[in-house]
Amino acid sequence: MFFGLLSTARRVAASIGLSVAVFGSSAVDVFAADSNGLLRNADLDAIIGAADVRGQGKEADRKPGAVEKENLKQQAVLVIHRIIDRAQEISDVEVRTSVISNALALLWNYDEQYAVSSFQQNIDRLLEKYSADDATPAERLKLAAAIRQLVTAVAPRNQAQADQALERYKKTTGEGAGDEKRGLSPKERLSIAQANLDFDVKQSAALAEAILRLGVPSMFPDYLSQLEDRNPDLSNSLYRVGLSQLISNPIYSPVHATILSAYVFREKLLLIEIRTNSAASPAPQFGSLTTNLNPEQLTVDRELAAEYLTAAEAFLRQRLVALHGQTTLNPEYVVQCYSLAVKLNAYASRLSLARDDRWRQLSVQFDLLAHRAGVTSEDLSNIALLAERLATEETFFKSDDGASSFERAKASKEDAERTELLVRGIHELVEAQKYSEAERKLVEIKDEEIKVKVTDYLNFRAGKVAVSKRKWIDLSTYLARIADARFRTYLLLEGMDAAFKSKKKDLASKYLQNLADLISTIDNKSDKAKALVAMSGVLSSNESEESSQAVLDAIRAINQADDYDGGDYSVTVDLPKLSLSFRLKNSNIATSLQNFSKIDWDRSINATNTINRVEIRAMAQIAACRAVL
Repeated sequence: MFFGLLSTARRVAASIGLSVAVFGSSAVDVFAADSNGLLRNADLDAIIGAADVRGQGKEADRKPGAVEKENLKQQAVLVIHRIIDRAQEISDVEVRTSVISNALALLWNYDEQYAVSSFQQNIDRLLEKYSADDATPAERLKLAAAIRQLVTAVAPRNQAQADQALERYKKTTGEGAGDEKRGLSPKERLSIAQANLDFDVKQSAALAEAILRLGVPSMFPDYLSQLEDRNPDLSNSLYRVGLSQLISNPIYSPVHATILSAYVFREKLLLIEIRTNSAASPAPQFGSLTTNLNPEQLTVDRELAAEYLTAAEAFLRQRLVALHGQTTLNPEYVVQCYSLAVKLNAYASRLSLARDDRWRQLSVQFDLLAHRAGVTSEDLSNIALLAERLATEETFFKSDDGASSFERAKASKEDAERTELLVRGIHELVEAQKYSEAERKLVEIKDEEIKVKVTDYLNFRAGKVAVSKRKWIDLSTYLARIADARFRTYLLLEGMDAAFKSKKKDLASKYLQNLADLISTIDNKSDKAKALVAMSGVLSSNESEESSQAVLDAIRAINQADDYDGGDYSVTVDLPKLSLSFRLKNSNIATSLQNFSKIDWDRSINATNTINRVEIRAMAQIAACRAVL
């Protein structure tokens, strides 16, 4: 493959008068210098223009054949080469490493020799900077994280290279004893997988799958929710890998089993029972360690939940047999098994997923073991109560649709406290989709600024439901009631996508015109750029003829926004002691350019060449290349 690329590069360069530089044995770089002698993007424009074999006019609209697809791949590989070669221009080490990691992951199957060489060179640079005498502790911390990210990105593709780099890192940093012998921790690996979600969802899932051999990090449910938002099938497949590990992997503990349960049952609170006094104390005492979770979906997948219950039962019965044979029991371990069994008994009953009392029997067995371990009946009763509440209520902290908050607001003598309680109650009504009741309560808020924000939030949430139900008239009503242009933009983006998918082209065109007018009123340059990127993504995903102009408009806005980060379009409403954020999925620069590249590769790459900031340009070009590689 490489020699074909080299030949193509030389042929193209010769035809347009550019230089070809060959570094080592595999790296091809075609470049042109601007008036200041700086390497610019003319090379990519020339490569695409000279190597275009698809023709013009109607002929260009036909689907590419095998030869043309191969040419597109060759062009994309050259683009990835260029991204890696120019990555050192990115000043932020974390952003630079993220770009390099994603570029290497995409390139690996097409030019492994170049990918390995680039990986080694970047590890060398990072280690050299880490070892510099003038490197500060803060800089070394960032460099260490960058090295670990590169290693983790390469590990699924070449474990030997990753291990060698990790050993060099340990020698340089003086690590290598105790836990460091195991390399990257599961938490570190998960953070890297999470960072890769918007670049390469399959690579991210592959990194996460490797983590499951080591255990389940506490934030794994949130990662799975984000993955599910992008690729539900991939999320379910990864979760089933976790269930397989739960049954067969001896290092899995009741904590790991509990973390897995939090995802499948859509829990908003991860609750782990822990011992709070010394192991030397004769009477163990317990408390709850809690972590807030943010499930994207709230509906339990009954099939997946049933699979979890089967795996968890096998796990708990294995542990039950092992614990019965021990003379000295670990009270914390037993209590964690007991808490899980009680919770799963409640879920099985609530969801009708068990036809007998097997879960109650398991709970009783662990109750007996806990007494043997010295746990008091009072502690076990409290632990069981918490576990049952988590499973039988929609949220751990019971919601009464705002009734208690409204009662307390009536009795409050302080304006600020009264407003806070009213906002909390209205929020509960909105989340329960009781919009009319919530609207009637708005008049009780005396602070006009807060009232406007709550009104926007109420109509925004109602508008999202209207979009999901394809109630277009209702959507128009809610849009008219929202003051904040950012929230109206969000709803119009969702509405336009839904209209396209419902084959209502005229309605989608109307939303598009409204969007264009509305986005022009957004003052924040980064918000405006994200809105235009999101709009171009919707148009490209639905193969609209407006896609090309939308991409150019988005890039023009990106170049005017110094703080644009390439992420999803999102909106936030800040209320008294309550901040609510909503992210529009798949509205980032990567999704937009990947979708547009599927329609028109040449224009996509040429458009990305006009992006000023090298890191954003790299993100966009990696996404464009992903469409053909």
